[in-house]
Amino acid sequence: MLPAVPFRPQSCSVVSKTRGRDRRHDTERRDMRTATHRVLASSLWPLGLALQVSAVAVAGWADPDSVGRAMGATTVAFLIVLLGLEQILPYRRDWSVRRDREIWRDLGYSVLYISLGANLAQIVFLTGLTTALSCLRIPAGLGLWPVGGSMLVQIAGVVLLGDFLEYWYHRLVHTVPWLWPVHAIHHTPIRLNALKGPRHHVIYFLGRGAFVWAPLLVIGVPARLVAWQFAAEVLVGTLAHANIAFEIPAFVHRVLVTPEVHRIHHSVDAREGNSNYSTVFPIWDLLFGTYTDPRLVGVRETGIDPDPVPRRFLAELLSPMTLRESR
Repeated sequence: MLPAVPFRPQSCSVVSKTRGRDRRHDTERRDMRTATHRVLASSLWPLGLALQVSAVAVAGWADPDSVGRAMGATTVAFLIVLLGLEQILPYRRDWSVRRDREIWRDLGYSVLYISLGANLAQIVFLTGLTTALSCLRIPAGLGLWPVGGSMLVQIAGVVLLGDFLEYWYHRLVHTVPWLWPVHAIHHTPIRLNALKGPRHHVIYFLGRGAFVWAPLLVIGVPARLVAWQFAAEVLVGTLAHANIAFEIPAFVHRVLVTPEVHRIHHSVDAREGNSNYSTVFPIWDLLFGTYTDPRLVGVRETGIDPDPVPRRFLAELLSPMTLRESR
């Protein structure tokens, strides 16, 4: 009779090796996911901004009148991509659009703001004010704008000067009591995601026409170039509201408005919320003493406290006329 072959020790050895391989594979998979997330976190913000800017710039360069259409198309496509990326690499999981009960109101505001608000502002200011200046025999306004200069220099000038005016418009709606209700619905959300960017009241766009576009037209900026001001704001602002855990070098926070910079502006703490008003270039906050460094402050909660804005769509639309409280 042959001696019995010990079975149990061999079985334990095989199971142990199998478990060891599984643990190594799990570790490798986790390391791979971590590496992938790091690559995404460090590349998504500059890549996304570059792609959007390139698409709008190419369209605008070929046909200056197509800037608005190109921006609208790229923004819609980009919003869809951002909403997907928010599920893969969220900055905060509790800010997920899946848990957001205000999503339909956000979409409603976005449609009204971009369609009705933008078109009204264009009719009143880009068309109406331009016609009025022509009737006054000053079609070039005050004639201070270098209309014969390089197109690239003019676009850069419109973006920079427009952002300066946008900074003061934005700051005024936070500090002037009767203007605040027009902007309040943009700050009511208790979570930030890509859909919160265009969540504005229609009247807010008309205010931009009065405080930003009108001065540009009066100094002589051609109406078709004014669209670049809003394009720059949308290109940066779309990313600024995204619920994505970007990894952006610290120095960039003082060059462009990043999500880390803008989240502070949405803080429920009024001291933080009344800072970082810039929409494209933080230089204005740095110059006028309203900059809060994201390396020193972390946002825990967003929204308004106390929040007097009703949570019904029609009531919210009427809130600028019904609210009597300031922030």
